[in-house]
Amino acid sequence: KKTKKVAGPPGMVVSIAVEEAQDVGSHTEYRVVTQIEGRGVRVTSWRRFRVFDGVFRKLKKRYTDLPACPAKRFSPLGLSSSAVEGRRLELQLFLKTLNQHAKAQHDMDFKELIGYHRAVSENTIKNSVAILTFKNENSVRKKYYMIMQ
Repeated sequence: KKTKKVAGPPGMVVSIAVEEAQDVGSHTEYRVVTQIEGRGVRVTSWRRFRVFDGVFRKLKKRYTDLPACPAKRFSPLGLSSSAVEGRRLELQLFLKTLNQHAKAQHDMDFKELIGYHRAVSENTIKNSVAILTFKNENSVRKKYYMIMQ
């Protein structure tokens, strides 16, 4: 007898990964890759640690039973490659745990962190790149967000 594999509801986040870290001078950014079931969408975005921490602080006010966000580490010389890799793994586990939390997984701040809204709203665009430009006092930087089928 053949068993039918049952998928989650369309639009459900299937997987979240923090795939790599990149030193951008004064800080490190982490590449978050999210796949959405039923939409055939994989969205990639870069986030600095303070964004993860900021979202955690907002969520913690709403839901007291959340796992701890990885701790902030300061070093005048920057983090070693092993420390960055350790934090990447901690952030990945943190996001996966939030994605399994009954309420946090539906929270708008969490969905923004993992790029869910962008993935859902742009799911008709195939193999396109959205370019957002950020300005700070020292430079102008561009972020590239890939939407892939």
